[in-house]
Amino acid sequence: MAGDAEDAETRRSRLELFAVLAVGVLIKFAYLGDYVALPFIDVPLFDAEVYAHQTRAILAGRFGDATLIAFSPLTGWFGAALGGNPFVIAFVQCGMGVLDGYLLYRIASRYASPRLALIAPLVLFGYGMALSYESKVVSEPLGLFF
Repeated sequence: MAGDAEDAETRRSRLELFAVLAVGVLIKFAYLGDYVALPFIDVPLFDAEVYAHQTRAILAGRFGDATLIAFSPLTGWFGAALGGNPFVIAFVQCGMGVLDGYLLYRIASRYASPRLALIAPLVLFGYGMALSYESKVVSEPLGLFF
């Protein structure tokens, strides 16, 4: 009997986690879907312009390019590993944001209450700056994930 109650509780907590992560996926990819309709995904601005240049330099084999020591050089390598397509980079970064929510859930479930473990990722998923950075080719999503 006690095993059945534990199994039911485990199933319930997994279902709740799945629902929270599904909300995160919907929020992030709905935002990304709206964002790609703007011209900014193809024409990077500010820091994203430097990271796009880093990515192009790496893909062209110019490993001595001056931009590779500017800002966060690993962001250019990350972009190059994904082929340099800004939409693919943003898509992967949004996926990493969902994984950030899962990691936050795991931390909160270990050190806080089960209820907080479900609320914390939802707060992260709705945080505007995280959404904004994940849709651009910048270093912040990588810094948060790694």
